[in-house]
Amino acid sequence: MYAGHFAAALAIKAKEPRAPSWALLLGVGLLDVLFGIFVMLGIEKVTMTPHAGHGFTLDFIDWSHSLAMSVVWAALFCAPFRRRGRAVALAVAIAVFSHFLLDLPMHPPDLALWPYSRVHLGFGLWNRLPLSSAATTARARGF
Repeated sequence: MYAGHFAAALAIKAKEPRAPSWALLLGVGLLDVLFGIFVMLGIEKVTMTPHAGHGFTLDFIDWSHSLAMSVVWAALFCAPFRRRGRAVALAVAIAVFSHFLLDLPMHPPDLALWPYSRVHLGFGLWNRLPLSSAATTARARGF
């Protein structure tokens, strides 16, 4: 599930070697870290559903995973890296935003445009195990 995200961090590192590896690896997972915190605080909601493919359904993840908030989190997370240069800050921001782009084909339509948007995106490959596995493998191999 995370192989594609970590592969993205490594690909970004190859393009911008001055970007700290820890920042890129944390950046690609930042939306999921925020999701976990927001669920514990009651801001976002997940339901455990044993019959679902992953054992849970994502009921409300708009603050951590929406398109608009992905841009906001990317801007906030990259801000401290601006002192290392524009290219490093941009690499860190791309790492964070890449999470949304890589989740888009995998998630069912639960990725909002912005919090409380009526429009939700997602192609739902994670509900189709063979396609999900193939997509994750392809992303991890850099395709």
